[in-house]
Amino acid sequence: MEKISVLLIGNRQKFARSFQEILEINSLRWRQCGTPSKAFSEIEKQPVDVIFLFNGSTSGSIQSDLNSLKQKHPNIPVIVASLNDSILEAVETMKRGAFDYFVPPFESNLILSSIQKSFTEYKKKHVAHFSADMLSLLMENVPDIIYSLNPKGEFISLS
Repeated sequence: MEKISVLLIGNRQKFARSFQEILEINSLRWRQCGTPSKAFSEIEKQPVDVIFLFNGSTSGSIQSDLNSLKQKHPNIPVIVASLNDSILEAVETMKRGAFDYFVPPFESNLILSSIQKSFTEYKKKHVAHFSADMLSLLMENVPDIIYSLNPKGEFISLS
């Protein structure tokens, strides 16, 4: 698995230890903070590829935490783990932008697969957005030269 940077956000130490073990066993980089407000400063210090939001508290707190995260960092995928196994809660969480929703028992292979898929999707969107921005910049500033972009979003001269 590619080195993916995961930010764990949550208030339950038992959850945190379980997820940390899964990430460490699979050589993923991770950091942890307790709340989305603390996560904002962590992300400013060093960007992350995936956010893993876990919470065992009452219904609604995950929704507000997810809303805060998606408002501030709409492009970073957020995977949610909760003790609340309500289908309505899961559906609402997904509607609000979560990439995936997990309830106990937490299966490490499913969590890892979700992290990898969310990372792959994030990178595709990031490259597409970067490529579109670079192409716009090029078209505005150098209209007489023909360029293309490779899959990484780097310029390739065609003329």
